[in-house]
Amino acid sequence: GPVEAARARFPKCRFEVCNGFDVERLRSLSPRPEHKQPFTKIFVDIGGIVALPLIMHLVGTLHTAFPHAQVLVKSLHLSRLIGSSEFLPFD
Repeated sequence: GPVEAARARFPKCRFEVCNGFDVERLRSLSPRPEHKQPFTKIFVDIGGIVALPLIMHLVGTLHTAFPHAQVLVKSLHLSRLIGSSEFLPFD
């Protein structure tokens, strides 16, 4: 499957399959789970066509649990939304 292919292609990276809302499980996957910043990046591949409300809920959950991590999401709908949106600065 795709995870095995990714592991073979990038042997220095760790790839796991789990429920993205299971924050404790995600934290346990970190090499430093007790650290204030257990991750620097979280890559989310949820199949690409999941509805936006679910994607936003997941991103919000991950951002709340791991505020210092960069969350990267593979999503067709999110990509289209961002591509057709304009963002205003927030001060």
